[in-house]
Amino acid sequence: MNIKAATKYQLNDYNKSLRVYYLVILLVIIFLTLLDTIWGGNGDGTYNGFESSSIIFLFICGLNSFKTTFLMMLQNGTSRKSMFIGNITSILTVSFAMSVLDRILSLLANIIGNAIGGLSYSGLFDLLYSHRLENLNSFVFQLEIILLTWMVYTAVTIGGYFITILYYRMNTALKVIVSVGVPASILFIIPLLDYMVLDGKISALRNKFIYFIFGEPGANANPYSLLLACLLGIIIVQGLSWLLIKRAVDKN
Repeated sequence: MNIKAATKYQLNDYNKSLRVYYLVILLVIIFLTLLDTIWGGNGDGTYNGFESSSIIFLFICGLNSFKTTFLMMLQNGTSRKSMFIGNITSILTVSFAMSVLDRILSLLANIIGNAIGGLSYSGLFDLLYSHRLENLNSFVFQLEIILLTWMVYTAVTIGGYFITILYYRMNTALKVIVSVGVPASILFIIPLLDYMVLDGKISALRNKFIYFIFGEPGANANPYSLLLACLLGIIIVQGLSWLLIKRAVDKN
């Protein structure tokens, strides 16, 4: 199986899930609009954040995109390199398609809302970067949001893919240690250490990182900071993923 065939195979894994996902999203848009009309909202209601649903959806797709494909391709004599290139190509393709579809959906949601009940919709990145409309025309702003959404979607999918490869390479004991230790460290150990020993230095560093990416509260956030962070994350995580895949074996 060559790279083209490996890419096509992995794209097919997304096909059915994407159809169901967008059918649900469209039904939710219609349902919320009708609900606002029935309850007499007079078009004053707003809703937002379908991109957040897409981020969760793609992360889960990433978590479920390695083992079965890896074993099948090994059995068919596909090289790890072909599988790896096919995977990143399929992720980039699906993420781009979803970024465009989600942008269209955001416009469609407003059209449906205004036609039926006037309920308005704001996308996740519209809320963060709407101030850029003061300096950009609407078309350029839409392209900018699509580019940013594409990179965010790609990053979260690759993140899920890396996690599932990492778990595949671990033995059972290490899986338990990581599954318990990482959440416990993030939720309890690190905050406690930060409060009792480091005088909030970890929290301050975390806030600086968040403000660098998303901008400080009340400030005009720069979307290219988030774009740069996603690109760096994609490169680093994909490099680590390749190192893990190179030595992965059929555990069955």
